[in-house]
Parts: sequence; C-alpha cells; structure tokens
Amino acid sequence: MNMKRVSSFFILIICIICFTGYKVEAITKIDYEVDKNYPPYIFTNANSVYGFDQDITNLMFNRREYNINFSSDSWDKVYKKLVNSQIDVGGIVGVVDSRKTEVLFTKPLFKAYIAVYTRNSSDKVDLNQLGKYKIGVGRNYYSEDILSQELGINSYISYENVEDAVKDLEDGKLDVIFENQNLMDSLLLRDNLKGVIIPQFTHLYPVDQAFAVSKSRPELVDYMNKRIDELKASGAFEELYKQYFYENSEEYIENQHKNVISLVAILFAIVTSILILSKFYIDKLKKNLLKNYIELAAVNKELSDTKTNLEKQYEELYKSEKALRESEERYRLVLEASNDGVWDWDIINDIGYLSKSWREMLGVREEVINNYFDFFKNAVYPEDRQIVLKGLEDYFMGVTNQYEAIFRLNMSKSDFLWVQCKGRIFKDESGVIIRMAGSISDITEKKNYQSKIYRMAYYDDLTNLPNRTFLNDKLDSLMTNIVKKGGKAAVYFLDLDNFKNINDTLGHDYGDLVLKCASNELVTLLGDEYTVSRFGGDEFIIVQHKLDDVDQLEETAQKIVKIFDKPILINNHPFYVAASIGVAIIPDHGVDSIDILKKADIAMYNAKEEGKGRLKIYSEEMSKKVELESDFEKSIRKAMEQKEFYLNYQPYFDVATGEINGVEALIRWNHPIKGIIPPGEFIPLAEKTGLIKEIGDWVLMEASKQNKAWQEKGLKKIPVAVNVAEHQFQTPLFVERVKKVLEETKLDPRYLKLEITEGTVIKSFDNNISILKKLKEIGIGISLDDFGTGYSSLSYIIKLPLDTVKIDKSFVDDICNMEDRQLIIEDIISMAHKLNLDVVAEGVERKEQLEYLKRHNCDKIQGYLLSRPLTSDKIEELL
Repeated sequence: MNMKRVSSFFILIICIICFTGYKVEAITKIDYEVDKNYPPYIFTNANSVYGFDQDITNLMFNRREYNINFSSDSWDKVYKKLVNSQIDVGGIVGVVDSRKTEVLFTKPLFKAYIAVYTRNSSDKVDLNQLGKYKIGVGRNYYSEDILSQELGINSYISYENVEDAVKDLEDGKLDVIFENQNLMDSLLLRDNLKGVIIPQFTHLYPVDQAFAVSKSRPELVDYMNKRIDELKASGAFEELYKQYFYENSEEYIENQHKNVISLVAILFAIVTSILILSKFYIDKLKKNLLKNYIELAAVNKELSDTKTNLEKQYEELYKSEKALRESEERYRLVLEASNDGVWDWDIINDIGYLSKSWREMLGVREEVINNYFDFFKNAVYPEDRQIVLKGLEDYFMGVTNQYEAIFRLNMSKSDFLWVQCKGRIFKDESGVIIRMAGSISDITEKKNYQSKIYRMAYYDDLTNLPNRTFLNDKLDSLMTNIVKKGGKAAVYFLDLDNFKNINDTLGHDYGDLVLKCASNELVTLLGDEYTVSRFGGDEFIIVQHKLDDVDQLEETAQKIVKIFDKPILINNHPFYVAASIGVAIIPDHGVDSIDILKKADIAMYNAKEEGKGRLKIYSEEMSKKVELESDFEKSIRKAMEQKEFYLNYQPYFDVATGEINGVEALIRWNHPIKGIIPPGEFIPLAEKTGLIKEIGDWVLMEASKQNKAWQEKGLKKIPVAVNVAEHQFQTPLFVERVKKVLEETKLDPRYLKLEITEGTVIKSFDNNISILKKLKEIGIGISLDDFGTGYSSLSYIIKLPLDTVKIDKSFVDDICNMEDRQLIIEDIISMAHKLNLDVVAEGVERKEQLEYLKRHNCDKIQGYLLSRPLTSDKIEELL
C-alpha cells in the first residue's frame, strides 16, 4: 500500500469521526503490533508500517466499528506483549505447536515454506547433515522452532533482524540461512542479491500462516475468521496476495483446478445423462411408433387419428435431437471460452482431444487427434522434450502426485509459446491406467517478464553489456574453476581518458553515444574468449577467460589501444579518447573477485599517472603506494581537524614606487612530527582526492578574515590574492561560496583577488567564462596565474574578464640570458597593457631581473629579492 492510499484512508476515518461524534464511543479499540521488518508481510519506513499484513488488516476491520492502533517492534517483544495481553493482535505468524498454548489463531490464510540459502559459490548442502553447518535463523521465528524441535539442531545463530543474517551470509560468516522463503526472497530482491545468495532447497516444512490473537480477545477470532472467508470469497484477498507475492496462492490455484475439473465432470455427466435419456426416450418413441403402425394396419378406420399421433411423436423426436445438439454445442463453447486449454488423452487407443483455441494455435484441424502422444511430443520445443517426458515418468512412477511441467510449444504462427501443463490419470477397475486429462496455460507473458527482470538485473541499459552483478558472478565462477582445475585468467580495468571533456563540452547525450560505440568496438574486437562488461561511468572490465602467456596481456592491450587510435565518428563528428588499462592476473594476484578488481583498478590509476593511454600490470608496490597515499590523505584530513594548516603571505610590490600593493595567501602545514611540509608535497594529493575543495575553502575564508582584520586596525588597504584549484573552481556553488565568505567576513570585494591557472580556465571554456563574469560582477579581481606556460592563451585572453596576468617564474628565471624569453615577456607586457591589464612577474630573485622588468614597464613584481612569504604579523609591519 503506497503512502497516498494510507493518507487517504486516515483522512476518511477522521471525517467519519467528526460527523458522527456521538457514535465514537461505540468503536472498539484494537492494539495491533507486528514484527518491524518482515517483508513482504511488513515493511517499516521511519514511523510508518506497511505491507501485506497491514493491507489485509485494513480490509478486514470495519473502521466504523474498530479503531486499529498500528505499531511495530522486534518480534521477541511483540510476541511477549501478545502473550501478556499487552496487545490484541500480533499480525500474521506461523502456526506452530509451541504457540498454540499461549495465543489464539484465526483460520489459516495460506501456507509458508522454509528454504535453505547459501552463497552461490558454496558447495551443495547435505540436508540430512544440516547440523554441521554454521546456520543463521530468525530469533523466535517459527523457523527456529522447526530447526530446534523438528530437526533437533541446537547449534545455530539467531538474529533479531534477518537482514543481519543475510549480510553475514554474504560476508562468509554463515554457511546457511534456514528461514521463511517469502521473507528471504523479498530481502534478496530488495538488496539486489539474487544470484549472489541462492536457495539450495525450497518449499520445505509447510506451515499455516494465520493471525495471532491475544487470549484476552477471543471475540476477535470469530470476527476475523468471518472476514477472512468474505475476503477470499470476494477475490480481494487473492488480489492483495498476488500484489505482494507475485503469484496466486496455493488455495486459489487448487480451487481453480478443482473448479475446472468439476465443471468438466458436471458437463460431461449432464451430456452423458442427456444422451442416455434421449436414447431411452427415442427408443420408447420408436416402440410406440411400431405399435401404432401395427394397430393402424389392423384398424384402418383409426388411420386418421394414428397419422396425427405419429406426426406429434415425430415432432417430439425432432425436438429431443435438437436439444441434444444444442447441449453438445454449449459444452464445446464452455471449453473453448476458457482462458486455459483442456486436454484429454485416451492412453489405450492413443487418441486425444484439445480445446479448439489451442488446436488452432498448433495448426490442428481435426477435433479428435490420432497418435496423440507423438503429436504432442513433436509439438514440444526440441530442447524441452526431455522435461515433458521426465515429468510424465515421475508422475507414472508415483514420484509426484500429479503431472506438472513448464516447457515451450512450437506454434503455427509464431516461434514458440511458454506453457504450464498439468494433469491426472484415470484407472479402470483393475487399476490399469486408461486415460489422462488436464489443463494447459499460456505463461509466455510471465516468462517474458521474468526475462526482462533478469535483463535489468544483469545488463547495463545503455550499452547492453553485462553489468557489475553479472561480472561478479562470472568472476566467482571463473575463480572457482581455476582453483579446482588450475590455469590462469586476466582482468583488465579500462578507463576512457578525456571522456569527461566530451560530457562537459558537448553534453551527456554525445557521451552516451561514445560509450555505445566504444562498447561495440570492444565486443567486436575481442570475441568470445573475453567478457566485456561496463563497470560504471566510463570504466569497463574485460575478463580474459584463459591466459596462456603473460605476453598475451600486452597483445590484448595493444588491440584495445588501437581501437582508440582513430577517432570515434558520431554524426560525422570525430571524438578522440584514449584508454588507460590496468591488469590483474588470476590466481597470481588473488582469487577473490572484489580483491582482483581492486588491484586491477590500482594498476589502471598507475597507468593514468604515467601519461594515460598505457597498460600497467599490478604489482605489490602499487598497493603499498596506495596505502601510503591513503595514510597521507588521512593525515591531511586530520590536519584540517587539528588546525595544523596556517597561512603565510607573500607581498608583491609596485615596480615604479617600491610600495607594497598586495599579498598572495600561501598555505603551510605544520605537522606535529614531520615539521613544516611544503605545499608541493600535499597539494597534488589533495587535488587527486578532492580534499583541495575543503582546503581551498578554508584558505579563502582565513585570508579574507585576515585582510579584514588588517583593515580594522587602520592599516593600508590592499587586496589579498587566493589561489583557486580546478576542482574547487568547478564545483556548482563556487560563486555562492565566495559570496558567503564576503558576507561573513564583511570584506569589501575590491580587496579580494582570485588567481586561476590557464589550465583551469581552458577546460569547459564557455562555462568558466560565465563563472568568471559572475565573480567580476560581485567586484572581485581576477588574476590569470602561470601565464604563458601552456595552451593558446593569447587567443583566449581577450575573452576573459581579467584584471591581472602573472608571468610564470620559469620565464623570469632566464630573462637576462635567453633572448626568446625576453621576447615572450615583452609581448606579454605589451599585450596586457593594450587590454588595460596589470602585469605581475613572480619569482624575481635577482637585481638584474628587477632592472629588466622595470625597463619594460612591468607593473608589479613578487619574489625573494624583495620579500619571502611572511606571517601576518610581519605583513602588518610592512603595511
């Protein structure tokens, strides 16, 4: 029941109470408490309870007569309250002997079964020696009673919440879960564990399921039994049952079969009776006719009367024959109108009957089918014939109590049809099987739905490649086989380089098309010896089923890389991507699917770090490097928490006057053990892990606070420049974050300058211009850092809303010795001044550099020649 229906229901109840206030006191209160997590009987979400149990209860009780107070708790507590009469009803539970002396039960609603679940990779469980396994079961559930009392097993782990047992089974802490089949199937479907955890035995130990009622409220049992009968008779119970359990109840199916068989038997009896009576009546009429004829010959004078009498008798005979034909026609119509087909096989003579609609589907014209066994066997899909024959053999040998099989039929107008066939045999007085009859149902739609669900569970919607679930099953199976039989396999972790740029610049629709094309190329190239799956985003996992030689790794990688040597054409537009590949070998690098994928992933990132478009085979040194980076990352996080970071400020000076007219905020790390750690050692890792955003936000806030503090002391007002990293700049709310800093610190935007590198700006150029313009509108200064170190900056700079360009230290270092560097710097200064931009030269360490920059009209300089980075106190002295 969805929340909308629940809300509507309670609004209706409130309205009834408001308009019939004088009747409120006649409403009987029922405290109804259930196990808080027993799907699909009960689901809980926050304070709400829903599920099959609650829905059937809402249908059962008339809200004008009963006020139901729903609640939930752990089953231990619920059952204890029920026994102690603290609640009235404890929901739908298994009816076991140990409970019958403590609580009352309504008539059974349906039967539930126990199933035995294991991991997919586990060996076959011996049901006769179940006690030797590590077993999990729900605490005080009826399954625990069966385990301990019927099976005599006392060594097991009971769980208050079966979800915990599922997790322990998945993690290998349990061997087996012995629990309610409906509960387990619902949990596995919800947690996407179908195929990871499987049932080895199902439909064990059937137990009636009924409402448990406190002994203090016996009157409720009579009322609930009455309502159960009404709900089942109306079909409401069956509709709700099918909604939650995805199939009809056993009682409904059994009744349907009984109804069909009864209907056929009744119709057959009626037709037979009519035939016998008609024949008797016709024989009698014929005798009368003969008698009258003799009398007519003897008594000529009575000829006229005899003639009239004969005409009447002939008319009655005609009517009787017509009635017989109509009765036979009605019998046929009933069978042909039935949704399920009916079949009847005379085993002795090997002739059979099949409903008209099914004869038409199978291309049969004759109503009576000779050589029925061969006809039916040939109609069955070749691959399924053994299923049909095995089902007949088991039934005839007494292994099963009725014939039942699911198989495919070859159809006259289509490929095949999925059917469910059921039937029973009939014997003569001596016990010889003479006949078999039953029903046949079209379940194609159900099978197609199951196939669709499987496709959704195991394949990627975009690329139609196997997904992670399929991949994990494949790896588990492959590893199990390698452990048993030997051999090697390889797992390639492939990541598309530069794919993010396609998504960012052209949108995800083009990105999706690139992924589809790449997927098709990989599958076509590699063939059946490999399994290609999509791991997520732009990542693919390729499993090489058999690895004969390590040299094959390089050969396969080269094949993959060559796919991306040429552009991928989409709508005649070329897209260039490359592939970084990491490889882990089974079993050399492990026989656990999660571990082997992790190691292949580590190798892939090593390939990316070495320049992308490469192959790297996993080694232990890579894991050690990851561990070191992980430890360093934790240290950075701890440094943020422990406030180990602080800021220094490096001034920049007016070249003409020598006055300080700005500072750049530079982060430092004072590690409690290692001492001062320079930014070059931790900033790259912070950028790689995404911590740079938090660090950058902290620097922005601290620098703005400090500048405001200097101004409040009456010192000279100068701008403070803050470096902005790429990850920080491209976060969706970066502009809002800057606004918030200015609001909190009350710093005038004119005294905050943001330094952005060329590389940051050039990526998603149009989008970044929009961000810079928004910052410019606030009043913040924008400086282009490391200018001239890469990209076609001269062609882009005109479009950027800048105030300042900073000449990179690499140009300044050799300014006095290298003529080409001098030309570049002179061009930068000239161009910037024509665009009304200030020019700052950084890294000035020698007097001759200063003199050169002064001669060529550089506006400001920054470097050790005039000042190293200083503490805030030292900056105050300069101001």
